[in-house]
Amino acid sequence: MRRTDYNFGVLLGITLISAAFAGLAHGQFTQPPTLNGPRVEVPQNNRLSPSGTNLNGNNLNGVTETLPVAQGKGIVEDSLVSDVQIQGASYIPADEYLRRLKTRARRKYDPDDVQADVEELHRLKIVQNVRSFIKQTADGIVVTFKIYERPFITKVAYVGNRHFPDRRLEKLTGIAVGRPLDVVAVKMAKRQIEDFYHSKGFPRTQVEVLAGDSREDREVVFLVHEDERRKIRSVKFEGNTIDTDGRLKTYIKSKPPIAGVIGGLYQKVEVEQDVQRLTAFYRSLGYFFAKVDREIIFDKTGSKVDLRFIVSEGPRYVVQSISFIGNEKFPKEKLSEMLRSEPSKYYDARKLSTDLAKLRDLYGSDGHIAVDVQAEPRLFEEPGKLDLVFNINEGPQYRVGDIKVHIDGDYGITRQTVILDRLGLNRGDVVDVRKIRSAERRMAASQLFTGSRNDGPPPRIVVNPRAGSQLAQKSSSTFRGQSPDESNVRYVDLDVISSQIKQSK
Repeated sequence: MRRTDYNFGVLLGITLISAAFAGLAHGQFTQPPTLNGPRVEVPQNNRLSPSGTNLNGNNLNGVTETLPVAQGKGIVEDSLVSDVQIQGASYIPADEYLRRLKTRARRKYDPDDVQADVEELHRLKIVQNVRSFIKQTADGIVVTFKIYERPFITKVAYVGNRHFPDRRLEKLTGIAVGRPLDVVAVKMAKRQIEDFYHSKGFPRTQVEVLAGDSREDREVVFLVHEDERRKIRSVKFEGNTIDTDGRLKTYIKSKPPIAGVIGGLYQKVEVEQDVQRLTAFYRSLGYFFAKVDREIIFDKTGSKVDLRFIVSEGPRYVVQSISFIGNEKFPKEKLSEMLRSEPSKYYDARKLSTDLAKLRDLYGSDGHIAVDVQAEPRLFEEPGKLDLVFNINEGPQYRVGDIKVHIDGDYGITRQTVILDRLGLNRGDVVDVRKIRSAERRMAASQLFTGSRNDGPPPRIVVNPRAGSQLAQKSSSTFRGQSPDESNVRYVDLDVISSQIKQSK
């Protein structure tokens, strides 16, 4: 290499290094450290004003760099917030946004507070999006929240709605002039209008959104394609042998209009629910594999509908035997004699529901207030036969602990004694759910409370199991029906709750 080339290279290197130092001195090159975490944008310019420009009037567009909040936390952990600014506020004053924020001037900077503030602003219906900016200055941290507000609706129109006025649809959707435009709400309103029409006998009505489904829109326009109102002309059943058409009609809601005028609207959703109601009715009578279908027939004009429900009943199941699992307190003979369900009889869910209530009451009258009784029909491989099994989890026996009276207003000891006398239960008695229900009825009928009869909620007794299993007892006394060596007995407190006691004149 020649000496002149070497000198030229040295000179070029010195020139480049000098230019680099000059750039750093003027702030032209910054390299923020990279840390993981949620990102915020950090303006690399002068102090922001609420209007979105710096104090010299220069626009901020294109002069920001992104920086993780975690980095800001490391840099300014002990710094104070010098200013909090709102950018982009148009419809709502900036002060309305500022008063909702945790981040405040002259407080320590906390990125968690900034994130909480962003979430709080997002909850406002008018706010479509929020972005947070931080900038460290000699005076402290400047935190800026850039608000992207939803535009306000300037016009709402419903086109094609002949049967229902605009005000009815506006009340239904909640879309109105002067409210923030929410594209999602507009799309939901479209479905609400369609469902409303379908429920009023217009099953094929469809709605289009001509305007309002874009964030750039300021107007909302719904185009309603109304169809003809359809009414049910007749309802028939096919394949039913267990009951008459008239009886089955009592289980459905799709019916011809009364006197040809009242009701009788055809609703597709209601017809599908009627199919489910009929299926449940058949299965409650032991037709476990019953199937119900429907046929919808329109007349030539399309305004009248004939409904036909087609029933495939299948075999009806008979109870072969009844058994009990988990019963220790009462023998199966005592339990069986309480049941309406019987062997060699058809399965009947209504009778079974009554049987479950009676068994729970039986155990509840002997302190087992947490008893769990479930019925399990076990079908045979041979169609039409089943065993009925009652699974019983008796749970512990409970006694009455403290009896507390909670009544609004002032009442004396004498009146409290009257209430306790009507209760019919004493501290230490075995809890009896039937007695508790009877006590509630007696208190309601006594005219003692302002909540009796028709002037408010009736008095009630709340059963509250204790956290501990034993009740503290005085050494000199025992409870009625409890031997001195009983231990580990569980207790519940009874709370008598009512409105004010009636004052005597």
